[in-house]
Amino acid sequence: MDATTTYIVIGLISAFTAFAVIFLSYQGSWFVRKAKLWMFTTDHKRIGLMYIATGITFFFIGGIYAVLIRTDLGFVQGLGLDPQTTLGITPDVYST
Repeated sequence: MDATTTYIVIGLISAFTAFAVIFLSYQGSWFVRKAKLWMFTTDHKRIGLMYIATGITFFFIGGIYAVLIRTDLGFVQGLGLDPQTTLGITPDVYST
C-alpha cells in the first residue's frame, strides 16, 4: 500500500470509531454508562485498579515482544522481523 491509501484507511477507521462512540453515547446502554463511570472517575481506588491493570497488561505485551525478539535472534536467517515489522527499530539503535 502506498502512503495515500494508508491515510485513507486510517481516516475511515477513525471516522467509523467516532461515529460508533457518538452513537453509543446517545443510546446510553449499560456498557457506555459503566465505561463513563470508570473512565472519568476521580475515585482513588478505581484509579489505582486501572493503574495496576494497565501495568499488568503492558508487562505481558512487553514479554511477548521480548520472546519474539529473542526467538528471532536465535535463528541465523531470523523469523522475518524486519524494520517494518518492528516499527522501524534498526540495529544501529542498539549500538549507540
